Amino acid sequence: MVTGASQGIGRAIVLALVAEGAEAVLLGRREQALRDVVLETGPDGCSRCAVLVVDLASEQSLRHGAGVVLEADDPLDLVVHCGGQYARGRIRDGAVGDLDLQYSLTVRAPYLLTQLLLDKLRAQPSDVVFLGSPVRPAAEISAYACGHAAQQALVRALRDEVRGEQIRVLNVFPGRTATPRQERVFELEGRADSYRPGLLLQPGDVAQLVLDALGLPRRAEVTELWLRPSQPSY
Repeated sequence: MVTGASQGIGRAIVLALVAEGAEAVLLGRREQALRDVVLETGPDGCSRCAVLVVDLASEQSLRHGAGVVLEADDPLDLVVHCGGQYARGRIRDGAVGDLDLQYSLTVRAPYLLTQLLLDKLRAQPSDVVFLGSPVRPAAEISAYACGHAAQQALVRALRDEVRGEQIRVLNVFPGRTATPRQERVFELEGRADSYRPGLLLQPGDVAQLVLDALGLPRRAEVTELWLRPSQPSY
């Protein structure tokens, strides 16, 4: 199951998983965008994908989506938390709602979704992957930085809690990646003219890294992976 599956890194992870023969459940807010990703997987992939329209900011929606997965007879051996949103603003006059939304999407949603699905994950060797951010706390990104710092704490606590229960927990920190969200980041930073997607990481690079980690023998666990563009200016 992959959240934030309609674009960017989430989409790339879905395509990579299905190409390896996996069955995938795609979660996101935009049904047509999710179905477009399913079509990209090809004729064989279409029969192995399911779409769930879920709003990560809504507890009711999250519980409904988790319920659909729990009712399915198929085992669940992988959850990838890839949903999120970027926000900028100064503490002195920033919207508190931005902080609330960051917490809701980056911490509360994966916390609740993992909680709801944990027993199903425990039924077989499984993995939980969080796509985090290597951002350093700085002016104008306090809400975003707080959300990802809290998520990192959640990931480490979860890993400690399930240690020895055949569940591996991986935190991936990709640097600037050529996604629609990253293009928006450049705009908000006031340097839209500097956006050069070819110099950034590609979503497929991150997806490949995730698959490599998942493919390790179960006796091995990668806990954190940091990836960044090789170009110094990015």
